[in-house]
Amino acid sequence: MLTFSNANGNAASPGVESGSLADGRWQLAIPTLNYLNPLNGTCIRRLFGDFDGNGTVDGSADFAAFGNRFGITL
Repeated sequence: MLTFSNANGNAASPGVESGSLADGRWQLAIPTLNYLNPLNGTCIRRLFGDFDGNGTVDGSADFAAFGNRFGITL
């Protein structure tokens, strides 16, 4: 699991909100592994509520699936 924090200690910034990435497409760099994924690629993206991963949050597929999973205890 990855967690994110803001350098200034604030709970929210344009990139991090309460320990999670803000919505958007992100670039991951792991210098010790010489790994860099493409900027704005599809590998790392976050859109809260986009259950099916198509880049939109809509009332049909996403809302029903998200609602069924939200708030359950594993």
